[in-house]
Amino acid sequence: MPRLRRPVEREGLRQRVIDRVIVVGLAAIAIAGLMSFAFGPRQAAVSRAACLIGSLGLATCRDELPVFEPVRLGEPRCRFLADLDAALPEVRTETVTLPSGLTLTTSRARSGDTVVQAGPPTTTDPPAVLEAEVRRSRYPAPGLEVPAHTEWLLPAGRDLQQLATALEDRHDQEVRSRSAMALFARLVHPVGGPALPPPTVRYSRLTLTTAPFPVGGEPPEAPVNKADWLRLDRSRPATAAFRTAGQQLSVTAPITGSVSGRPVAGAVSWSRDEAARLTSVLIMVVADGSLITDSSALPKSISVGYVGLPIQTEDERELAEQWLSGPAGFGLSTRELFGLAAPDAEDRLASWINRAATVTVLRYQGVAAATALGRASEEVRLLRRTEWADTRLVTVQQVAPRPDGTARVLVDDPECGWT
Repeated sequence: MPRLRRPVEREGLRQRVIDRVIVVGLAAIAIAGLMSFAFGPRQAAVSRAACLIGSLGLATCRDELPVFEPVRLGEPRCRFLADLDAALPEVRTETVTLPSGLTLTTSRARSGDTVVQAGPPTTTDPPAVLEAEVRRSRYPAPGLEVPAHTEWLLPAGRDLQQLATALEDRHDQEVRSRSAMALFARLVHPVGGPALPPPTVRYSRLTLTTAPFPVGGEPPEAPVNKADWLRLDRSRPATAAFRTAGQQLSVTAPITGSVSGRPVAGAVSWSRDEAARLTSVLIMVVADGSLITDSSALPKSISVGYVGLPIQTEDERELAEQWLSGPAGFGLSTRELFGLAAPDAEDRLASWINRAATVTVLRYQGVAAATALGRASEEVRLLRRTEWADTRLVTVQQVAPRPDGTARVLVDDPECGWT
C-alpha cells in the first residue's frame, strides 16, 4: 500500500502544479487582454502594480526618467526683440510627461534660467494671502502634494533633473504604500530618497481698493485728458509674485485708458528687491490700431506696446514710489509713454520717461484685441513671454531712450516682421 500511495501523491502534486501554471497563464492572458484595451497611463499603472507585487513592494517599478538637457533658447529674431528681453525675457516652453503620468512644463530663457510647473496650470485666481486666505494644495499625481499657484525657478536650469527625480520619488512612495506588500516593504525598505524642494515662486492676489504700497507725499502731477490717459482698473485684482531666490517681489495690476480717444487696456508691473526697493517698472498696453501717431497705417492690426523703465538712481526710485503709490494709485498720460515730442523740463515724470524708457511696439495681424490682451497680460504677470506662433507679427518698432532730453524717434526693425 505505501508503494502505491507515493505514485498517487506524486501524480496529485504534478496535477496541482499544472493547475497553478494554468491559472497563472490565464491571469497573464487576462491582464494582457485588459492592457490591450487600456490607454498608456493605465497600462503603466497595471505594469507597475504587477511589478510591485512581484518585488514584494520593494522596487520602484518605473521607467527611466527622461534626461533634461538645459538647452537655451536660440538667438532673438532681431535687435529690438533682444532689447525687449531686458524688461520681459522671451522663453521656450516645453511639456514633458514623466513615467508616473505627471507633466512638467519648463520655460527656459536665453540666460538659461528655467521656470518649472508641475501638472496643468491652475485656472482659479490665486489666494489673497495678505487678507488671510489660505493657500490650498493640488495633487498633480497620486501622493504628490504641491501648493497651488506656485512654481520652481531654477537659475541657469540647474537641478532640473534632481527636481524631476524628487517628484517621481514622492509619487513612488505613495504607490508603494498602497501596494499589497506595503507593510513588508516598509519594514525591510524604509521610505527614503531626496526631499522635494519647496516651490520658489508663489503667486497671491491683491485687491486694488487702496493704493498697493502707500507712501507719504503727493505724486507728481501728470497731464491727463479725456483722449490720452491710463489708470488702474480697480474692478480687477492685482497679482503679487514672490521669488525666494533673491527675495524679489513683483506686483502686476490691470490698467485701462485711452489713446487718441480710442479705448486701450493693459497691465503695469513693478519689482522690488530684498530690501523692498523698487528696481524696475514695466507697462504694457494693447490697442486696436496704432499706439504711436507716426506709425505706418496697417489695416486690421493690433498693437502691443511695452514700456520698460529701469530704476538706477535714488532720485528715480523716490519719483517712482510717489508715482505708483499716491492716493489715486497709478495714473499717467499716454502722451508721455508714446509721444515723441520733447517733454517739459519742469515735468519730472515725463522727463524721466523720455530719458530712460525703452518703448517697444509689436504690430500683429490675425488676432483679436481681447485675445492679445489676455496673452500679453498673462505674460507680464509671469514676467516671461513666448513667440505667438499662430499670429502674424507684421513689424516691431522701438523708441529708444533720450538721455539728453531731446525729442524721441520711432524706428522700425525690418528684420523683425513677417512677409
